[in-house]
Amino acid sequence: MVNPDCQKMELHTFRQELPSHQEARRRPEPTSVIPQLTPNEDLERLLRRHRPAIATIEFGMNYGAEWATQHFAAKLAELWRKAEMFGHIFANSPDPARDGQLPIRIREYLNRVSHSILMPRLLASPGTRWALVSRAINEWLLDWVLNETVIQGFDLVLDAEYQLLKHHLLRDLEPFVRKVVLNAMVKIVCEILCKPGFKEFYLEKHRWYVEKLWRYIGRLVPDIPEYQTEGRTRIAQIIAKAQALSVDMLLTPLEYVHYFPESDELFDPIEMVNMDPTNDRSPAELVRLWFRVKLGYTPVTYIRANFEESSTCELVFQSEVLLMPENSAALIPESLISRLNQY
Repeated sequence: MVNPDCQKMELHTFRQELPSHQEARRRPEPTSVIPQLTPNEDLERLLRRHRPAIATIEFGMNYGAEWATQHFAAKLAELWRKAEMFGHIFANSPDPARDGQLPIRIREYLNRVSHSILMPRLLASPGTRWALVSRAINEWLLDWVLNETVIQGFDLVLDAEYQLLKHHLLRDLEPFVRKVVLNAMVKIVCEILCKPGFKEFYLEKHRWYVEKLWRYIGRLVPDIPEYQTEGRTRIAQIIAKAQALSVDMLLTPLEYVHYFPESDELFDPIEMVNMDPTNDRSPAELVRLWFRVKLGYTPVTYIRANFEESSTCELVFQSEVLLMPENSAALIPESLISRLNQY
């Protein structure tokens, strides 16, 4: 099995790594100043402060590691399917005039989740537009909702302590110690959820999420009142499910890694499944003939369970991909395109 830590592409991680400092991965920051904590705050002190007085299973989500892995894999798959259906139903009608007037921020985002050379063709074809929209939604959910930002901003002190514990997960901890750290992080989440006023904060954050995502997706939906109204309602429902799922995941001491295959990457039958309607070759043939990815619209997902004696990383979801035509020319790397555009 491929180790996700060895992959070169950008990872969407849940607890396992700190958020990237790149603009594309920037999380929403609280408006207030986070209280200053000692940079080298002792791990033992944090664990003493947040060590559960009772078993995790009593204050967090009732789970067994195997059950939780299967449960969250199924829930994530359900969420990706809802995004795909949104693309098919509400955003699969190309409109050359309207698409040609998309704001730069939307075009840049669509380029980022696909490839600047492929994006115009993906957007203009009913056979691929739905997948591009689905990918745009899924990547946005991973950036903004399916991580601890869903509860951040309500209690800045607990937020800071959570991030300090998350720093420690970057270290090569023994599985037992890693599990203790994760349990302490779960306890912080429980403390935040139980504070007065959190429900109102949670609902306000949902409204903020809907407004922000709709600024990108709404322009890809036909400019017809019924489509706009119902489309926004569906986006709100997708985000509500993602928020609830994110809280459940935060209440369970597992770690998650998500990433999308890059456009032009060779097809990998272990981590990808071919969903291209124009290509019905077997996985073995796709590998033998060196087929490459046009667009991965759902992420590869690994879940890591930490036990006292071991730590296992399990592939729970394969990326669903569309493929480039056979013998198609390789794409120019985005990094080179970016440099050329500077001249």
